[in-house]
Amino acid sequence: MADEHNVPAYAVFSDRTLRDLVEKRPDSPAGLQRIYGLGELKLARYGEALLDCLREAQE
Repeated sequence: MADEHNVPAYAVFSDRTLRDLVEKRPDSPAGLQRIYGLGELKLARYGEALLDCLREAQE
């Protein structure tokens, strides 16, 4: 995701956000809203791709 937007990885998701994703394992846009560090802009920009990645990781 970072490469697609030409930004460093840490600018997309912080370590704390990544830990929260692993702990809470959201499976919907509503679930993503409860993740630390995911505001409206990041949800709009990365939400669907992030959910796709999480689904693939669970398979």
